[in-house]
Amino acid sequence: MESINLVWFKKDLRICDNEALSQGLKAGKIIPIFVIEPSLWALPDHSSRQWEFVRECLIDLKNSLNEIGLKLIIRVGNIEDVIKELMERFHIQGIYSHEETGNEWTFKRDQNLRHFTKNERINWYEFRQVGVFRGLKTRKNWSQKWEQHMSQEIINNPVKVNYLIDIPSHSLPSSKCLSLNLDECNLRIKGGRKQGLKRLNDFLRYKIDNYQYSLSSPLKAFDGCSRLSPYLTWGCLSIREVVQAIRKTKKRGSRAIDSRLHWHCHFIQKLESEPELENREYHQQMRGIRKSNTIFLNAWSQGLTGIPFIDACMRSLNNHGWINFRMRAMLMSFASYHLWLPWQESGLCLARKFIDYEPGIHWTQCQMQSGTTAINAIRIYNPIKQGYDHDPEGIFIRTWVKELQNIPTKFIHEPWEVDLFRQKDSSFVLGKNYPLPIVDPINSARRARIKLKEIRNKPGFFDITNNIIEKHVSRKEKKSKLKKNNTSDKQLNLDF
Repeated sequence: MESINLVWFKKDLRICDNEALSQGLKAGKIIPIFVIEPSLWALPDHSSRQWEFVRECLIDLKNSLNEIGLKLIIRVGNIEDVIKELMERFHIQGIYSHEETGNEWTFKRDQNLRHFTKNERINWYEFRQVGVFRGLKTRKNWSQKWEQHMSQEIINNPVKVNYLIDIPSHSLPSSKCLSLNLDECNLRIKGGRKQGLKRLNDFLRYKIDNYQYSLSSPLKAFDGCSRLSPYLTWGCLSIREVVQAIRKTKKRGSRAIDSRLHWHCHFIQKLESEPELENREYHQQMRGIRKSNTIFLNAWSQGLTGIPFIDACMRSLNNHGWINFRMRAMLMSFASYHLWLPWQESGLCLARKFIDYEPGIHWTQCQMQSGTTAINAIRIYNPIKQGYDHDPEGIFIRTWVKELQNIPTKFIHEPWEVDLFRQKDSSFVLGKNYPLPIVDPINSARRARIKLKEIRNKPGFFDITNNIIEKHVSRKEKKSKLKKNNTSDKQLNLDF
């Protein structure tokens, strides 16, 4: 049998700065593979809009590999079966891939594969993809480790190889073939490294100077933010090359986006260190405090809550597969506090909508915005105030909530006040043209605050909190532990 190595592409869909590919080529002849796993795509945190983006990324990757004389072998199934199939024809010396911090399913898949490769005496080499460190016990010196990783030299595109192992490849299935529900996302950006590089270059040339002024408002964010997150999630770009490219510009917004790339890895590290956080609350006294409500969840998911700015943000997300961070936080906050929905349920709903769904960031942020970490200030966004602050003229609302296009600007954020605007020719009827609010935003936030205070006053609450700080808080110097008297109403950061 001919000896070969497998380079298993997962969420590193590029050939540049790909250590797994580089090391695999150094070891000898390789077969690049990508395995489309139907069981993974059937999970409730995955969607057809994500798959269609990945499908475009894979077409780009196939072309890039062809340019250096390699063929990407596509398989639909599971990784163990693919390896067994190839073992019938080749002697597999090693498998090369990146270290993945994914959801619970991928975590267990990799555990099973580790057991399988050990029994088959196949070496499996995993390489760091981002600034996340496996086996880290505490956050001591984490920032320095991150900086060291980001400062390493970029691995250039491999040179053209002089062999080609021609194996039949499966075609890329459609969403329908994967039994994914059709998920219209008409305005999503296209996948692939070429698209990612173009977006990076355009951002650095034309937009980075005003980046920090475009973060908060959805009116500015779609054009002013980099929107590189999907390309980082699926590995079309390496975070290291993005960090280094940004630092070379030395432009006004470079520090702001550099800081956010640092936090990108900081949150993934949390899930890497404690995989259970995908399903279980950080703080044990925050478990089981919320109740399911299908009516609330569906209204929120469709942008039919009767709160205009919430609905506009959700409908925009439904069509783009992306929205800026502050609006993500507001949507999650509204679901968790005003609607009092379990973060696991609203989190799954959002995960399917995001084409940049990154489990390590997503689930730790869902918990952070729901107050279950107990180490972050609790932020209950006032959706009415957020609307006035970031869409004062109602331009964004009118774009997405067509029912309110003809409402006077003074009522656009609070259409339930339109009855005070008594015009005989007004045809707008709240509850008919547009839903009544499903909750009173002020009273529901007040009730949430009372419940949170009750929980935080329980005996032992802050002893548990300090243990969480020791494990998950990133710091150059050890910060003083959180004390109970630090949680006044002002500290709760209610944002009213």
